[in-house]
Amino acid sequence: MQRTYIDRWLEQGQSDWRPNTLLAYRHALDLAAPIRGLMLAGVQPQSIKGLYALLRSSGTSATMVASVHSKLKSVMKEAVIDGLLPANPLDRMRAPKAPESTVDFWTESQLLGFLRGVPEDDPAYAMFYVLAFTGLRRGELLGLHWTDLKVWSDGSGVLQVDRSVVAVQGYGVAVMPPKTEKGRRAVTITSDVVDVLNRQRAYVDAQCHRKGALWQGTPAIFPSQVGTYFDPRNTNRLFDKWQEHVGVRRIRVHDLRHTHASILIANGHDAGVVADRLGRENVAFTLRRYRHLFARQKRGAAFGMSDLVHADQLDRETLPRELRPN
Repeated sequence: MQRTYIDRWLEQGQSDWRPNTLLAYRHALDLAAPIRGLMLAGVQPQSIKGLYALLRSSGTSATMVASVHSKLKSVMKEAVIDGLLPANPLDRMRAPKAPESTVDFWTESQLLGFLRGVPEDDPAYAMFYVLAFTGLRRGELLGLHWTDLKVWSDGSGVLQVDRSVVAVQGYGVAVMPPKTEKGRRAVTITSDVVDVLNRQRAYVDAQCHRKGALWQGTPAIFPSQVGTYFDPRNTNRLFDKWQEHVGVRRIRVHDLRHTHASILIANGHDAGVVADRLGRENVAFTLRRYRHLFARQKRGAAFGMSDLVHADQLDRETLPRELRPN
């Protein structure tokens, strides 16, 4: 496969892909170097299988081998569209299996226990509270502006998600559109979340006044200590620090999003509601991702119906005979 074609394909994608997506494509296709010297027509299932065997023998993870397959398939698909290949050779192959990623989350009591251990006047509290009770992605939270917050007369409100802050290797941070089109959404929030955000506004105003000319003045709800966009990687470090301080079971920042989803499901919300709130394109993916939680919800519904039947039977038995229904 000619390197020039891959390079041209990657260059064409630069304007459409997020920086980290481009890096992921480059890394995966670099791993395909052993077959890059082949002409496009020479890339056949046998040579691709040989590549995968070589990668596995060199210690490449099953997840990364599956990623190489996915990226190569995209390149070949484009080559077919460009008329350089009659068919995509990877269409005739079974995709390498990657281990299914597990979903980790806190229970509601674990979440509340963690939040009780973080001082409410610390900006970290507001950050983790809003993440947990909105299901936002880390970058979406850091991309929020004060103009994205609308508060209604009853004290509740809505957060409009229109951008995301991403860490770019060798560059710093960049403000991008949401990860998917569905990610551009309005997320309703309760009055409790509004109260937390009001305290965050007071904190940011105080920081701005204290730093004076040093304050960079970004409109972000969760800025850095000097008023720039907060680096998402620092969110991870901050979360790790507070987990260690509070002494809770360790999870990732992203798992607060799973925690939010698990609480929604436990409270009877369906996959459509969960997917919409999380900004997911595919309801079916949400069902697969949290299938064990939805299965538990279904079992709970079954036992709930059973309880109703037993309660009705108990009511019948405790009524005087003359008042029992036929």
